[in-house]
Amino acid sequence: MEVDQTFIACILTIIGYAVNDTVVVFDRVREVTTMYPKRPLFTTMTQAMNTTLLRTFSTSLSTAVVLIAILIFGGNTIQGFAFGMLMGVIIGTYGTLFIACPLAYDVQRKTNKNFVALEDAEAEAVEA
Repeated sequence: MEVDQTFIACILTIIGYAVNDTVVVFDRVREVTTMYPKRPLFTTMTQAMNTTLLRTFSTSLSTAVVLIAILIFGGNTIQGFAFGMLMGVIIGTYGTLFIACPLAYDVQRKTNKNFVALEDAEAEAVEA
C-alpha cells in the first residue's frame, strides 16, 4: 500500500473519529462527576461509560455498515480508503472504551492518594 493523499486523509479521519469518541465519554464522566460529587470515581466512570455505550456502538456500527458497502461496491480508488477507515473505526472504538477510560481511571487513582484510600474503604464495605 502506498502513502498517498487518500491514505493521509484516512489516518486524519481516524484520529479525529477516535478523539471525538474519547471526548464524548470523558465529557459524560465530567457531567456525572458534577452531578454526584461524593460518588466514587469507579462508579462514576462505570455509569458514564454505560450511558455512552449505546451511542458509541450505534455510531460505530452505522459507520462500519457504510464502509463495508463502500468496500464491496466501491471502485479500486476508494477501497483502500474504506478498508483503512473500517479498521480505524474498530480500533478507535476499542481504544476509547477499553484503553482510554481505564487509563484515565488509573492515572486519577495514582495521582490522588486520598482517592485510593477512599475507594479501597468503600470496596471493603461493599464486600462485607
